[in-house]
Amino acid sequence: LGVKAAFELFPKALVKRLKAKRRKAWDAQQRERQNAIRRKLHSIEAKLEDDADNKELNAEKADLDEQLKQLEALAGKYEDPGPVYDCVVFHDGNHWCAAVDTSCRGELGEAKLLRNYSVAQEYATFSEEDLMNFSVNVYEDGNVLSIVVTAGSHGTHVAGIIGAHHPEQRELDGVAPGCQIVSVKIGDSRLGSMETGTAMVRGLIATLRNKCDLVNMSYGEATALPDHGRFVELATQLVRKHGVIFVSSAGNEGPALTTVGAPGATARGLIGVGANVSPSMMAAGYAMRGRVPETQYTWSSRGPAHDGALGVSISACGGAIAPVPTWSLNKSRLMNGTSMSSPNACGGIALLLSALKQHKVAYTPHRIR
Repeated sequence: LGVKAAFELFPKALVKRLKAKRRKAWDAQQRERQNAIRRKLHSIEAKLEDDADNKELNAEKADLDEQLKQLEALAGKYEDPGPVYDCVVFHDGNHWCAAVDTSCRGELGEAKLLRNYSVAQEYATFSEEDLMNFSVNVYEDGNVLSIVVTAGSHGTHVAGIIGAHHPEQRELDGVAPGCQIVSVKIGDSRLGSMETGTAMVRGLIATLRNKCDLVNMSYGEATALPDHGRFVELATQLVRKHGVIFVSSAGNEGPALTTVGAPGATARGLIGVGANVSPSMMAAGYAMRGRVPETQYTWSSRGPAHDGALGVSISACGGAIAPVPTWSLNKSRLMNGTSMSSPNACGGIALLLSALKQHKVAYTPHRIR
């Protein structure tokens, strides 16, 4: 049993939108109350013109003046902590279940019961106002409830590039439509979606636990020590010992040489992906009328890495119009970056692996690379 504040979960963009909408509604209520008081004051002041010494009218006027003063003062002290949800976790005899009171009225009976997402792929939405979907995971024998939400639009966009599937609108499909995706959140909402070492290691564990064939990681930053560190060690082990193909973005710090980021383009066991742009992409994404040959995006990071490694293994389409979360109030969005080229390549590799498995052809990460 516990509580959770919504604004501690939601990404900053959503919190900003909700606060603005809630402030607008609050301001309207305040104006309505202030105007009602002013109307009463106007009526009393008119009566006092004929009966200035009336004690009851003067007392009522003083009370109304103070009410108006306090309401005006409240406007300058406005703070919105946002919704706060009651949360209950229990075991139904087979699985851990969680109920989150999204009504904020204590009506837990109306809450949708959720099991761990890996068990039943169940999710719920906090409200029609925020449109934020969430799932849950229960840890430590029911003592820890993890409420999982997106930290931004980036992950949904990346996943859509790989495997979005719209049977009735095939033009909206990803590269490998309908592929099975295990979503692993490594971006901490409290840190503006920045990844943490603990989360990345947990992601590798989830990869093994779910027997994934491929990993896409559209995250990275500069490093002074290429092919070094605990995560790189474990990711390399994932590739070489367990045969998982690991694809990652090379970085967006080009066009200078040796601008590749970690871990994607500085860990030798990973496939680092740069970003290129084709004539059709130029026309569709940037309304370019003149035909220009396919080329690398100027901002796409270049190798070699500081230790002399190749850095960028391959390049793929670095821009895409792909789905974004419902709470963003958009169906899709154009985004650019090696964060987009990496899932494009990953989706292509997924198709290749599917064909190899169908024809019972053995493969290794080194061979695919």
